[in-house]
Amino acid sequence: INYVESKGDYIFAASGKSGLQVIKMNKPSPSLAARCADSPNYQGSSKLTVGANQQLAYSGSKRFQQISDSGSLLLCGTWTVINTVTVADDALFEMRGTLIVARNNKRKDLKVGEGATLRIEGNLTVYGDLELEDGATVEFLGTGSRVNILGEVKKGDNVTITGDFEDIQNKF
Repeated sequence: INYVESKGDYIFAASGKSGLQVIKMNKPSPSLAARCADSPNYQGSSKLTVGANQQLAYSGSKRFQQISDSGSLLLCGTWTVINTVTVADDALFEMRGTLIVARNNKRKDLKVGEGATLRIEGNLTVYGDLELEDGATVEFLGTGSRVNILGEVKKGDNVTITGDFEDIQNKF
């Protein structure tokens, strides 16, 4: 291959013997909608714990006591959490819809561990702090996401925040 270039969803490769080859890349949709459509309704307890090797996805609505994610968790729908939400080191927490952490008179935090990813498509409200440890990533998907942090956004080193979102309290 003598020449390679990419443009949009296409890769162009040229060589003397094979001529020009055009390859279309099939990129997955950045939206969580398709995965949410296949997710079962949550039927578990008010304490949601995801183990290090688990990949869980749920739809619906629930009032949790707490969420502890050490693996991969996708929540689609409307969710409230009375106490702290913890995303452990190197874990993945994705949400599409609405997530509310704590309440105004009982403030609790959303903690994202080292190297962990928080992916948001929708509305996030935290009546406490958003703690982003070293190397944590927050990704906002699509347009129209809103985040309302009533405490502080505490960032460690090398924190990455990407995507379009409305920062209601101007904490970012």
